[in-house]
Amino acid sequence: MDSRQSEGYNRAVFITYRNRMITSAKFAKLGIAIFLAACATIGVHPSAAQNNSSATQQQPGQITGHVYRADNNEPIPRAMVSLNPTGGRGVTVTASPQSTRTDATGAYTFTTVTPGNYILGAQHSCLINGFFTRTVNGNSPETLTVAAGETVSKIDIRLLAAAVISGTVLDVGCFAHQGGRA
Repeated sequence: MDSRQSEGYNRAVFITYRNRMITSAKFAKLGIAIFLAACATIGVHPSAAQNNSSATQQQPGQITGHVYRADNNEPIPRAMVSLNPTGGRGVTVTASPQSTRTDATGAYTFTTVTPGNYILGAQHSCLINGFFTRTVNGNSPETLTVAAGETVSKIDIRLLAAAVISGTVLDVGCFAHQGGRA
């Protein structure tokens, strides 16, 4: 190969190499453009997309309180307390319901509460099921909001005594009914 042919060959190799580099650079730019467009679409700043693992894991909150009888304010041991997540317009529920029992002093604690909105209820045999409300005559449950790492305390629930009907069944002649049908 003479110097003229060698020069042509080298030029052809250079042009091929240069075209490959340009094509690779175009694909790299295209990849960056797609990444930035995806970040813009989901509302994430590109720098936040690199280290978002700590942002997605929120520290759980806590809810503590007591369950009392409404008529005499005595604590109710072994009452079942239920924590139910609530949604709403535009709110996605990501937490699961939880339940626990009160201790001998009527106290309860939920220690791993995912940040969000909740309704808290309690029940015990011979008492009417109740919900947490802040008003004295509140008929509807109040929504509790728990933030990441927050402890919501003094969330007390008061349960009313259930009614008991007792007596004697009388037949048509006003005599005590003895088994069977009246």
